[in-house]
Amino acid sequence: MTYKGTDERLRRILDTVAESVAEATDAEILEDVKAQGKNPAVVAQEVRTVLLRGVIAHGKTKLRAAQIQHEQQVVALRRIRFSLPDTPAAMRALLAKVLTLVPEYETALLTAQYRGFSELSDEDVRQHLVQLAQLGVLEDPKLREGGN
Repeated sequence: MTYKGTDERLRRILDTVAESVAEATDAEILEDVKAQGKNPAVVAQEVRTVLLRGVIAHGKTKLRAAQIQHEQQVVALRRIRFSLPDTPAAMRALLAKVLTLVPEYETALLTAQYRGFSELSDEDVRQHLVQLAQLGVLEDPKLREGGN
């Protein structure tokens, strides 16, 4: 039997057991637990613990998948190649041109911390240009030398 076939068989067994438990009354389950010589309170706590572990494990699976996806996106962003102007003045001019062509970016880029474009440091200007390049904004032909 293949691994997949074994998994399917086990899943069907567990489904049958779960269905049996779901259809049983509380009294029947209590009677079965007592017939096995077990303390119902202890068994109930064990069931809660198993279910909680399952919920936590499921949540961690989703979290790990999200972390992997994030890491892949970061790697993809780092692989993007672009060139920025060589001087702070040229970078500032390029950013000013972007903000002139697409004024909505000014709202997104310039927070309350930087109320005026002139208050941005050279490094802030460079970082904004890097972000715009990663988003593909700087590929607009209108931003190239002489572009209108």
